[in-house]
Amino acid sequence: MAINLFYQVAPMSSKLTGRQRQNNKVGNGLRISDVSSNHLNLLAWVLERQGKDPRTILAKLGITTPSRNDPVDRVPVITIIQALEEIQRGSDDPCAALKLYGHMKLSHLNVLGFALSCSSNLQDFLERACRFTQYVSSAFAFDYQEFDDHYRISGGWNPTVYEEQLKNVPNAQLLLECGGYSALSMMREAYGESLPILRLYLPGHPHPKVVAAFEEATQCPVETGGDYLSAIFSKDVFTKRLPGANPQLARVNDQQIVEYLAEIEQSDLVHRCERLIIEGIANGTEYKLTDVAKKLGTSERSLKKNLSDHKQNFSDIVARIKKTLAIQHLQENKKNISQIAYSLGFDGPSNFSRAFRRWTGVSPRDYKRDC
Repeated sequence: MAINLFYQVAPMSSKLTGRQRQNNKVGNGLRISDVSSNHLNLLAWVLERQGKDPRTILAKLGITTPSRNDPVDRVPVITIIQALEEIQRGSDDPCAALKLYGHMKLSHLNVLGFALSCSSNLQDFLERACRFTQYVSSAFAFDYQEFDDHYRISGGWNPTVYEEQLKNVPNAQLLLECGGYSALSMMREAYGESLPILRLYLPGHPHPKVVAAFEEATQCPVETGGDYLSAIFSKDVFTKRLPGANPQLARVNDQQIVEYLAEIEQSDLVHRCERLIIEGIANGTEYKLTDVAKKLGTSERSLKKNLSDHKQNFSDIVARIKKTLAIQHLQENKKNISQIAYSLGFDGPSNFSRAFRRWTGVSPRDYKRDC
């Protein structure tokens, strides 16, 4: 069964919706395939440590690295692909670009990396990664699914971006391989020890040395020919507590990411609603659809329709936020159940307990005991 994520990314094998077929312009003139400009700084940082001059390499493409580390600044994803192509051309090693990404750490993802490193377990880590994929780039789609005896994580191109902008780019797969390699490395970093992967699937038909590099890094069987990169994990791996687990710090960083996302994509209606709902809860006010519509400068009817176009429902967004905050409060263990209930806008612990059981299948008391 598919996990119900807090913020859903576009499925990797879905038909394009009307909104996805629209011009991909978003807030502040950004394009949907933009990626954090900090990505170029990370590439430059690794190249310098390999004894190479990143300015010379990037200058051939007319690219200069950003002067500041600001996740709100964006560059086209095609720029990153071209930079990786240039790095590959200057090396006899088919894994040259891949190895760059092997050096990247969670801290290189700025506030997202801090939030991921504070996740309680890998399931929490991946839910956060899925929710905030757009912080890195909306060109990617990232998801995971639960089966009877294992979990499967998958990463690939956002289908809209691929069809409209990357389908005819010869080396687009290069960035996908590098991103997957880096993601697995960061998961190992968060896990704190050897990360047991049962099986790995790579998209397309990578160079044999690239396949060998993934086999060495994961110590598991690797298959090729798929449409996207995916990995299989046993369930106990997902539920093991991570050494850096700190729900309170994770929640603080989550809020900062939402702030950045609202700034990055002013037209992203779901994130703007999330931000207002969270602000209301923090201030002891539960905003209704009418309240949020007014703050967004639109009508209730228009907001409801636009959310529907995003395949979202206002009450579902509120429920997902309350569920996430409730779980974080229970993990932090600083408030009793009554305090949590009232802080989330419930009129008492009984109604909160019924809602929590509906969300998770267990009572808040049982969840808190098992944390």
